[in-house]
Amino acid sequence: MTAINRRIAPQTVRFSLCAALVFAARAFAQNPAPAPAYPDIRHALAALKAAKTDDERRRVYQAIPQVPIADHDDMTALYEEARSRQRWAPVLASSAAFDAYIRDAQVLNERLSTATDSKLDGDVAALIEREAADLPSSTLPILPVGHMTLGVGARSLLRVQRLHALMDAAGAGKNDKARAALWKMVDAVHDAYFGQLAVVELGRIGNPADLDKLIAMVQADPRLRFEFTSFGPAALPKIVDAIRRSPMPPPEFGALAMGIVETSNHDSLPQLVPLMHDPNKLIAAKAIQAVGQHLQTTDMALITSMLNDPASNVRAGVFDYLGGRLPWDENLFGPILIRMWESRSSEDWDVAGNILGRQKARSALPAFEKSLNDPDPRVRRVAAEEIKAITGQAP
Repeated sequence: MTAINRRIAPQTVRFSLCAALVFAARAFAQNPAPAPAYPDIRHALAALKAAKTDDERRRVYQAIPQVPIADHDDMTALYEEARSRQRWAPVLASSAAFDAYIRDAQVLNERLSTATDSKLDGDVAALIEREAADLPSSTLPILPVGHMTLGVGARSLLRVQRLHALMDAAGAGKNDKARAALWKMVDAVHDAYFGQLAVVELGRIGNPADLDKLIAMVQADPRLRFEFTSFGPAALPKIVDAIRRSPMPPPEFGALAMGIVETSNHDSLPQLVPLMHDPNKLIAAKAIQAVGQHLQTTDMALITSMLNDPASNVRAGVFDYLGGRLPWDENLFGPILIRMWESRSSEDWDVAGNILGRQKARSALPAFEKSLNDPDPRVRRVAAEEIKAITGQAP
């Protein structure tokens, strides 16, 4: 090694080592180590208590959403840890400290919302009742103002989030054991905010024993909103009957009418088809919507019947699905749509033409070419557009 090489070699080595360390640090920042895995929540919380640095705590919090809640003891430990955040909420916090504090507490609350395993049903029900008993007199959303947040505000915020998470777990898990606690909240006049949320979760649970009472509540207050999906097709007759008996105008019962769509499935088509011509326009409209959503390729007789129906709203219930969820069959649908186009007596002649053009139905070309001489300029314009759509060339 020459003298000059001996002089610069150590510097080169030091420079290369520093560059490597900087590169490694950047790579770690961009690709941090994966969050550790824990067999259950209690192990994760033990690791959280043992963590000595912010980075170690952050990695535990990152892992918690994937850690299983194994049993009653796990659920209790998770709940008490989440509740402890409420007890030592800072009286005054900087922006960064408060954000970190709220973020970590929210991780625990959100994990509570995933306690949907049936073996945890009793725990979730008991905790909802416990939390509901401690509700503040007002549960209006309490949010931080700027960087200065009072501890009482943070505590109330986390309490609201925690109860909301437990109620969400009850609804998502169809937790029948939580129904009694949820109905207590509905009946608590002082707590309209959580009373409304309890109605939503009771709808998600979908116990048939609750259906009549929930329908009566919607009839009494049309502003009430929840989904009927979990009650299934068996609820359809009661929903339809409630709409028919309603003394209020149909638009007031949008939520109740949506139950016709939400409770239906393909097996309920025989119930829905007669309702498409119901004298109550709201019932008819929702029945058509429900039928359209559940049509399958095996329902060709019904599809053909709907396309030939004298009521334009029934025909429209099929149009949106042709060539999409319902595969296009030119031999089957082409003649019907061409007849609609040629008759002009149908309100949807232009829709029929658009479908033929979109599906490149060459069997429709003679009808479109003939329509280029139609006295109505709208017909001539649509005919020219569809010819171009089918052939790729303007007529």
